[in-house]
Amino acid sequence: MRTLQRTTRTDFTFLLASGNQQDAGRIEAEIKNRYPHSQVTMVTSSRQTLDELRHRFYDAAVVDATLAESDCFGIVAALRQDGVDTPIIVLSEDLSGRNSSEVLNAGADQCLIKEGSYYQSVPRVIEDVCRYRRLILETRRLEEKLQDRDSTEIVNIVAGTLSHEINNPLMTILGTAELLVEQFKSGNSELQRKLQVIQQSARRIQLALATLVTSTEPEIKVTASGRLIDTRPPKLTLKRRN
Repeated sequence: MRTLQRTTRTDFTFLLASGNQQDAGRIEAEIKNRYPHSQVTMVTSSRQTLDELRHRFYDAAVVDATLAESDCFGIVAALRQDGVDTPIIVLSEDLSGRNSSEVLNAGADQCLIKEGSYYQSVPRVIEDVCRYRRLILETRRLEEKLQDRDSTEIVNIVAGTLSHEINNPLMTILGTAELLVEQFKSGNSELQRKLQVIQQSARRIQLALATLVTSTEPEIKVTASGRLIDTRPPKLTLKRRN
């Protein structure tokens, strides 16, 4: 989702929903003054508001409680229930503590009381809300990144422990198998085949452990046994010389 920042970009898109044309004109003028190349779409009913925000992208929406057939709580709640995450600022002449809490709980990002020259504050409120949204998104992204990093670190610790505990006896198995292969080189072919199976299986375990220990971004594969880490060695890609 795009969010407003203090950059040279001014081509933002805003939805202004209001039943008061005079107030809407003042708000639009303030937005245009702050963002000269922005596009402001104006609607006058709750149905238009829902249709616009459900089907078009907007950087932010300003919803006035004077909308025709307006139910600010219902509009905001319906949009959030539909998964619309556009920042929404609600304007109202009556925002007592209870009403303000209800609007915010419904999913509005900010409430602004319509008193005095309130319309002059709308661009600043939009910018503050979008900046706060951006910080939330960045925080979530960092949290996910840290979780992924923690998961990778745990995998590497477990893999290192397994490698340490398994490699020593595995080397003994491999060494013994190689001695037996050499000892019975000209002997029983069936015994030779079984010893080769032991060698191949032991080397496969070694390779899987090495892949786990050195993997920085383990890939998950879905198998009949469930979700497992892919221990196949990464494919080498050859670059053609120009």
